[in-house]
Amino acid sequence: MPAARSLRARLLGDPAAVIATGVGALWLAALLRAFWGYELETPRGRFWGVADDVYISADFARTFLQGGGLRWFPEAPKVEGFSNPLWVAVLAVVHALPGFRETDLGLWLVAVNAAVLVALAHAYGRGLRRALSLLSVENPTAGRVALSVLVSASGCVVLCHCAAIGFETALATWFAFAAFVDALAVDGPVPVGRVGVLVGLAFWTRMDAVLPCAAAVVLVFLRGGGARGVARALSIASVMMAASFVARFLYFGQWLPNTYYLKATGWPLRPRLEQGMFLALAPVLLLALAVVPGLVLVLRRSRAVGRLAAIALLPYGLTLFYSVHNGGDLVAAFGLDRFTAMGTPFLVFGLSIVALALPAGRVSAFVGSAVAMVVAAGPALDGLRTFLDPRGGAPRDTLVEAFAYQGELIRDFARSGARVAVCAAGATVYFSHAGGVDLLGKIEPLVAREPVRERVPPDARCWRGFPGAGHNKEDTPLVFAERHPEISVVVPPGRALGDYERFTYRGVPFYARRGTSFVDWSRVSRARK
Repeated sequence: MPAARSLRARLLGDPAAVIATGVGALWLAALLRAFWGYELETPRGRFWGVADDVYISADFARTFLQGGGLRWFPEAPKVEGFSNPLWVAVLAVVHALPGFRETDLGLWLVAVNAAVLVALAHAYGRGLRRALSLLSVENPTAGRVALSVLVSASGCVVLCHCAAIGFETALATWFAFAAFVDALAVDGPVPVGRVGVLVGLAFWTRMDAVLPCAAAVVLVFLRGGGARGVARALSIASVMMAASFVARFLYFGQWLPNTYYLKATGWPLRPRLEQGMFLALAPVLLLALAVVPGLVLVLRRSRAVGRLAAIALLPYGLTLFYSVHNGGDLVAAFGLDRFTAMGTPFLVFGLSIVALALPAGRVSAFVGSAVAMVVAAGPALDGLRTFLDPRGGAPRDTLVEAFAYQGELIRDFARSGARVAVCAAGATVYFSHAGGVDLLGKIEPLVAREPVRERVPPDARCWRGFPGAGHNKEDTPLVFAERHPEISVVVPPGRALGDYERFTYRGVPFYARRGTSFVDWSRVSRARK
């Protein structure tokens, strides 16, 4: 018993360390459980995959490493088909590592993201320690610490999911959260310059990562010299942002990535908001009906605790609004996506501050806030149970499996310089080592700059109206007429169909321009005339 009491005293002597350790362990468990769904298999063997969009960034990284510049494939037009330049740099480093194999890309990236999540958990603990010091909280009860671990771990399942399938979301979040923790400095002045650099790095990772940086900026204003401190931090960040815009324009001839035009232009606001609200209805309702009323209650009981919690909650509100405004994105669970994933660590940080620091005498306020926390974390808890359930597992991404096999087959019969028309621009092109023609528009300006199609367009091959962001523009006849792909994995549109010949390879159908020299016709089975 004395030993148990001693251990309990040591643990509660640094509750932030206990929470960081528990959170880090559970985040890694959720990461690995989700990643298990990307142990994929084709007739050529098993491989560790990533989401199809990540393969697009990997294509640019591989081409750059091979000396072809930042292009989708060697000799491709200069189009920025990615919006995560710092992550492309990480992918280039991964491709350059000794022993790297393309079939193991998922393993390498889950290792990178595991390290990022560990760093984020460490920053989370430092932030809690500083927040408790600012609020003069010394020894929160074991129950409060346990509740904080529960909420902090479960509320970020979507972030772990995005990290597991190879996205840059965790890295962007780490930069934003590290800036927030720096702005919570208690042992000296706020390192305003470093906050500015971290904001700039978040922007380089994903442009929309500046949204969760809002909490750091508010803290700089309150604790780092007011408007002058904010001006200094933002001037540093602005220089870094401007450098990325200038570099993009000098190389690609555009100020913004092609995906910006694909997802953010030509779509009227009303239908975009309707779709975004439909997808994000659960977190919007939870925020409006549980978190915000709970925060008002906390502010009435403790202004200091409530103000810090409100600042922490700001990034989540901004990312949720941004997701709704954009019509939603990759939906992982209950409307939480890659946008809102960056805000979830701030959400659970704010809730944890309430759980740990609300005055003990305010029992009713604490209980009410705790209930709000559990309700807010409910959808994420359901996701956590799915990932950790030993009887089941994360669903396998059979689409990436099929695209990868398609690419492997194309590599067998396509000759150097061939371009393949595809709907999914990632795994097929990555594993084929061929060129591509993107019918969906992520790397095709002809499509990206078109207005959104409210109905299925003529000769549609890839169009998807719901969820629509990035998938609701298509003009396959125009792309075929302008780009003349040598090979296609889809049926060519009506006017072009006569120029193509159908054939099969290993039982899989393809199309190629009649008489093209970019196909080894001796290896394929041509259709009878």
